Amino acid sequence: MFRLGPAYFAPTFRISSLGVDTNVFYTSTDRRTDFIAHGGPGLEMVVPLHGALKLRADGTLGYLYYARTKSQRRLTGGGLGRLAYEGTRLHTGAQYTYTRSYGRLGFEVDRRVAQEEQRAQADLRYGIGPRFAFGVRATSARHDIDAGQEFFGADLRRNLTRDTHGGATNLSYALTPKTSLVVEADHQADRFVLDDRSEERRVGKEC
Repeated sequence: MFRLGPAYFAPTFRISSLGVDTNVFYTSTDRRTDFIAHGGPGLEMVVPLHGALKLRADGTLGYLYYARTKSQRRLTGGGLGRLAYEGTRLHTGAQYTYTRSYGRLGFEVDRRVAQEEQRAQADLRYGIGPRFAFGVRATSARHDIDAGQEFFGADLRRNLTRDTHGGATNLSYALTPKTSLVVEADHQADRFVLDDRSEERRVGKEC
């Protein structure tokens, strides 16, 4: 980390993946094996503003490399901006993140998909006594799938581009300085904005 005026900078270099992919296209037959590497540079910045108030900005740039399979090579990256107050008992802040990725969406979609995610979040955590803490957070995100991508004839952009809005509240108890017991309840609503049959889908869970 080095300092330039009021700001502190920390350059980074991340290696996310390095190895051999034995099934590049997730096929049951005629599997293709290839060498894969994924990583790139990043920069973290922290600006102390006043007391416990801080401004943070992070940025990363990555490249997904396949030695033989040129169609799977992609540029990835992301950024984060956060304004936060980190006091003795009260921690609160608001942030915005942007991510550009290329990867498998899940077990239901056996292919890599290029997509962007934009997410805004506001959160608060307050310490109650030496061990208990209460926290709340609210999030809103847009998951945007690139056009021209299909899976078994289904248009992934139309079916999976969506907005998500959610919130959570939790209560934690510190067992040790590094270990806590947490009880959390959350709620999330998804809206598939490009699907003609779109209906708001809500999922609530407690743990």
